[in-house]
Amino acid sequence: MNQNDLVAAFRLKADDNAAPYLWSDDEIIMYLGEAEAEAVDRSRILTGSEAISLVAGTAEYALDQKTLEVTRAKIGTTVVTRIAIEDLDAFWPGWESAVGTPKHYFLDGQNIRVVPIPTDVATLNLTTERLPVAMAITGPEIHAKHHMRLLDWALHLAFSKRDADTYDENKARGYEADFERSFGPKVPADVQKEQLKHRPTIVRGDF
Repeated sequence: MNQNDLVAAFRLKADDNAAPYLWSDDEIIMYLGEAEAEAVDRSRILTGSEAISLVAGTAEYALDQKTLEVTRAKIGTTVVTRIAIEDLDAFWPGWESAVGTPKHYFLDGQNIRVVPIPTDVATLNLTTERLPVAMAITGPEIHAKHHMRLLDWALHLAFSKRDADTYDENKARGYEADFERSFGPKVPADVQKEQLKHRPTIVRGDF
């Protein structure tokens, strides 16, 4: 569905088909954009790729702001494995200053750190889960089968608007619940941070 299709579907479900409209087209498009980002954040249904240029002597690099998670990393044909800092501390004393060809990585907020510190230039190729770009006229990036489900979050936001003609707490909650059934519950930021850090312990032989 393209943007116009979704706006029309929103107006039909919201019973907002006659001018003067309760919500402008720009408002609805904004709600739909927020709905797609929320759906992706909850369900991680958008994948992407990212190439990071490693330089000698630099271990930490900024990820793209739309990157939610790194699921795979490679230098050339060699896989660079994910590791937790706790495992590095346990099995690799002095890892912070070790140099060589990167074998592992971990995430620190919106940064990725490779271990050991590179001694040569290289390209770190990442497979990622990411947020969508701003919604285009052609519609959402996510698969078409999910498009109509985005309306639930858009309607949740619309009926949460603090205006005498639009605010309806019961409708807002109902659409929020429908959206959660489609894309799962919201995971708090602090829990997401801990999830990013959690990985199985690496045995000594991997170092």
